[in-house]
Formats: sequence, structure tokens, C-alpha cells
Amino acid sequence: MAEPEVIELDAPSDGLHGLQSRRKSRMYAAWNFEVAPVKRDKTHNGAQCLPCKHEAELKGIEVKDEGTCLADLQSILTHVKGCTLHARADRQRAEVELIIERNKRKPANKRKLATAQQTDSLVSSSTYRDAGQSGMQAFMALADKPLPQQEQKQFEQRCLRATVSANLPLSCWDDDEFRGSYTDVRPELVIPTRRTISGRILDEGYQAAKEQVLRTVKTSDVNLLVGNYLKDHPGASVVMKQATDLIHWWKWHLVPFSYLQLEMDKPMALLTGCLTRWGSQVATIIRLLQFRQAMQVVLLRRKDEILDMIKDRKSRDSANTVLSAAQPDHFWTELIHMVQTLLPLRIAVRVLESVTARLDQVLEQYGHLLNHFSGTDHMFVSLENRWAKMEQKLFLLAYVLHPARQFSFISSTLSFAYSSSVAMYATEYYDRFFGSTADEKRQLYKQVASYLDKEGAFRTSIPNYQDPKEHPGVFWSLMRQVAPQLSRLAKHLFQVAVNSASIERLFSAFGNI
Repeated sequence: MAEPEVIELDAPSDGLHGLQSRRKSRMYAAWNFEVAPVKRDKTHNGAQCLPCKHEAELKGIEVKDEGTCLADLQSILTHVKGCTLHARADRQRAEVELIIERNKRKPANKRKLATAQQTDSLVSSSTYRDAGQSGMQAFMALADKPLPQQEQKQFEQRCLRATVSANLPLSCWDDDEFRGSYTDVRPELVIPTRRTISGRILDEGYQAAKEQVLRTVKTSDVNLLVGNYLKDHPGASVVMKQATDLIHWWKWHLVPFSYLQLEMDKPMALLTGCLTRWGSQVATIIRLLQFRQAMQVVLLRRKDEILDMIKDRKSRDSANTVLSAAQPDHFWTELIHMVQTLLPLRIAVRVLESVTARLDQVLEQYGHLLNHFSGTDHMFVSLENRWAKMEQKLFLLAYVLHPARQFSFISSTLSFAYSSSVAMYATEYYDRFFGSTADEKRQLYKQVASYLDKEGAFRTSIPNYQDPKEHPGVFWSLMRQVAPQLSRLAKHLFQVAVNSASIERLFSAFGNI
């Protein structure tokens, strides 16, 4: 018996119609055509899809029947239509040609009607239909048509993110080889140029990122309650905007700003706040208040002169509005009141965003804020709501395990203010973090009781660590022989990172290496 003739066709450069086989006038993609006498079954010759064969070889699958179908046009088109290893344009063209092939066997009048109906239905459901073309014309031109507007916009934004992420020069988008790496795979793509990337696409990406940041600032708990305060006090929001506009105006007008410097005791710069860090907003107000006297003097003496420097009428009117807001005393009185209100929040933010912030300090700062806002119903309620969402037992346990604190400032009416409650929480978290046996739980109960009652070794060691600012990890490292389970739990709690700021600083440091 003669050996079967095998024709191996390479992948075509122009899709489904790239190469001709010896057996058909119509052109196919990459196929092995097994010619007689080898049969797919008793009566039919077979054909094998090379992409499927290669994919199977990579996966270590038996390739004998992988991607094999009848070697007739309809069977091959059916396989290409559903094979994800072929290009999308090939699959779409195969779908249309399959409709034509199936309708060849129908009577001429029915064939024409069925082909038109099926292809028009297929194209009308696609986003690629081009107005003014028939269904067949539109569908056969799919591979040459650009992406829909929404998909093209997503592709352009992806190009921008890839450029920034890989630190590529913008000139790469004008390089023919670089652009060809996209068009060779997806001919229908409209590749942006350097000018488009650095212009329209970058502007759209900036606006989208800005809107996302604004949504995050409005909805997140970052920097505690400053955002809530401004939201609940419309008057404070107006004063904050006036102060921000005033700072920006002086910073962008150097000659008027030089007049301010002449009235100051020493050279000083105005600060601008960071949108995502409300604590910096308080710092900008504090610095602006230091310019109060100089600003009022300059505006009293030289306001008309400053406005005359501005030639554009619209800009002059805008400057007049901004500068006039800074002349009345009530504007500065509102700023002082705002600082007095928000300064404790800024202090709490600074403490809790430090690298050394601990769980016990979170509880301590919340206590200070509750005392400060005890006469302000909405702020007090906001603090209580946030505290209700926190894992209170964890913070309370860390607070009590600080040797300089224990039950100080904790009301004796609370159920937590008893050694049995502390021991129960300690065993709960010890079991969660490390797992525990019954004997370890009993030992932990005894160690908690000795610590709170200051018995044994704790009697002499606790008085030596009465500074709340000192890290309690030092104390518990010395106690690891006396109370091994409690020492392990305490050191674990005091190593918990209570913020993401310290981690973000590490990422920034790694970027500079």
C-alpha cells in the first residue's frame, strides 16, 4: 500500500484565503490534507488543523485525531468557525462562507433568499455593519474595518497604560516595526500615533484618573473625618474653596506675590494641599493665616494696581472676585475656627500614618477625638459609627497589653474591664493566629491574670515601662520566658501595620533603588 501523501501548508499572511491546496480551488488556512488511500472513516478523506495539532503537542496530548475533520470545504469551515486558535477575521469569514456553502445545495430561488437573510441577520447583529453596504459586502470587509468606537477607545487607553507601565518613549508609536507588531496580529486595529497618545488619549486618561480619585476621596475613610466635616458644613466647604482659590492665585502671579514678601518678616511660601490627603489641607490653611496681615495690607494699598496689570477682562473680574474674598475679617475668622476644629484630626492623621503606628494608638486617638467632638453631635455620631465597624476586641486587647496603659482611661463599667474578658479575647486571637492546645489556653489564662494583677515577674518589670511612647515590643521580648504565649501574642499585635501609608513609602523607596 502506498504511503499517504501529506501536504503541509504554512499559515497564510492574509487569513483564510492565503494559500491554495492541491485538491480545491478555494483557499484555506493552515492544514494537513491527507490524500487517499488514508481515510477519515470508511468513505471520507480527512484533514487536520495544524494550529490544533501544534497546541496538542505543546500540551502533550495525543495528536492523532486532534483537530481532524472531513477534508471537504464545509467541514473545514465549520472547524475554523469554532476554533479559537484561528484569527478572529478568519473565524468571521468562515462563518459567512459556511452559510454560502450550505445554501449551494438548495434550489436557486431558495438559495438566494436564504443566503441574503442569514448574512444580513448575521451582520445586523454585529457592531461592524457599515451603513450603505449590503450584508455580504459589510461582512466580507470586517477584517479591513476599524474596531467599534468603544473598543478602539479601550485599546487606546491600554496603549497609554502599557507605555507608562513599561517606561517606553512615546516615539515608539511612530516606529513602523513597533506598529507592525500590532497590525500583523490584528489588521483591523487603528494604531495611535505619538501625537495622539500624548494629546487626546493622555487627556482622556488624566480626566478618568482624576474622577476616580475624587470618588475615592468622597467615599473612603482616608484621613479620618475631615471629609465628613466639610460635607456636613456647607459654609466650611465654601471658605475652604475660597482659601484654595486665593492660594493658587497668589502662587501664579509672581509680581503681586513679591509685594506680599515685602510685607512679611521673613520670606515664606504658600502651600498647596494634596487632593487625597486631607491633613495637608489643614496645613495650607495654617500657612495662609500667617499671610493674613501682609495680604490685607497689600490689598488695601495696591489692589487697583494689581488688577490693572491684568489685561484680559475676564481674568481681571475673576481676580477681583478671588481677592475681594480675602479682605473681610469674617473670612479669616472662619479659617481660624476651621483650624481649631480640624487640627485634632490632623494630629491623629499624622500619628496613625507614621511607620511606627500601632493598634493601641488607634484606640488612643479615637478617644482623644471623642473628647474633642463630644459637644458636636454629627462628628460624635460619625466617630461612633466608624468605631462600630471596627474589630473592637482587637484594638482593646492591644491597648490593655501595653504595660504603660493597661486599664487606664477605660471605664470600669465596661464588660471588657475585667481580667476574665481580656483572657477570653487573648485566647480567641491566639488560637486564630497560631492555633492552640487546651494546655496552652490554660497557661495563657494564667499569664493574663498575672500581667493584669502585676504578680510574679510582672510586679518588678511593669513599673520600668511606664512611657506610653516607648514601643511595648521591648517589654514583651523580655517577658518571653515568663509568659511565652502572652508574649508571642502581644508582639504579634504590636507588629500589625495599621495603615497603608508605610507600605506605600516602601514601594516608593524600592522605585528609587
